[in-house]
Amino acid sequence: NMASRSKSLKCDACNKIINQKCNKLCCAGNCGTYFHIDCVDLSDDENRIISKYGTLISWTCSGCRQSEVNNVSNANSDAEVNINCCQCSEYIKILTDQIYDLSKNQSKMRKELSFLLSENSKLSSALTNQAEAVGDILLTDNSDNDNTFSYSSIVKKSVKNKIRPSNISDQDKSYRNESLITKD
Repeated sequence: NMASRSKSLKCDACNKIINQKCNKLCCAGNCGTYFHIDCVDLSDDENRIISKYGTLISWTCSGCRQSEVNNVSNANSDAEVNINCCQCSEYIKILTDQIYDLSKNQSKMRKELSFLLSENSKLSSALTNQAEAVGDILLTDNSDNDNTFSYSSIVKKSVKNKIRPSNISDQDKSYRNESLITKD
């Protein structure tokens, strides 16, 4: 039991033990301490990068970052500049990959949005046409004086309403009806 206690890690932020099930970060700076991921103030993007690339990411705690900033500003050594450039190139590669992925996703989403807008327009137009047809049917006289409508009667009346010429005067209609009757 003493051996397991000596090997257990403690979070430098909360001083609680970090068990194997916990998500943890190890500072790559001079301190080399461990932290619960939840105890470190990470942005959503940082969380996503760390979960995707794991050990490829070199993370430093705020204390070490501050001391690195102080060291870099005070140092004139080419070696330190090269180390920082190497770390930057890793981040640039990761960010470039993410920008490429985001660009592909954005392109796909634009195509999908365009398709959905087109389909929405078609459906809206079809719905408007159907609503107008049903409205026209309901406004016409029901020959049976029955207020029940079957699907076939609605379609039949809709077809009649679409075929019926709307610009013929009532006199012309009665004349045509009389001429049709007398021809039989």
